[in-house]
Amino acid sequence: MKKILATLTLALLAPIGLAAAQTTHTVAMSYTASTDSTTANPGTVTAFYATSACGTSGQTFAQLAANGPASATAAAPWKVNLAGPGTYCFYVEAVIGGASSVPSNTSGGSANPFPPAAFTVTVQ
Repeated sequence: MKKILATLTLALLAPIGLAAAQTTHTVAMSYTASTDSTTANPGTVTAFYATSACGTSGQTFAQLAANGPASATAAAPWKVNLAGPGTYCFYVEAVIGGASSVPSNTSGGSANPFPPAAFTVTVQ
C-alpha cells in the first residue's frame, strides 16, 4: 500500500470576548486518502498518538478509539479530543479491506493550558 501524507493542526482556540471558556483541547487532522482507496471501498484511517514530541527516543504510540474517514481535508478535518495540555505526536495508517498501510509521516505540536476565565480587576 502507498503511504498516506498527513498534516496536523492543533486547534487550540482561546476564549474571545464574553464567549464561554473552551473546556476541551482538540486536534484537527487533515490528510489525502490512500491511492488504493476507491469509491466502492474507500476504507478508513486509523490514528495513533504519543504524549511526547515527534522524534523522541523510545516513543510509545497508542491507537485512537475511533477510526476516521478515508480522507480529511483542511476544510473538513477529522477532529478528536485530546486528554489535556501537553505535547502530542500523531501518525495515521490507511485501512482498506482489513489491511493496514505502513505508517504516514509523524506530525504534532503542543496544546497549552487554557487561560483563566472571568478575570476582573477593580482599581480605586
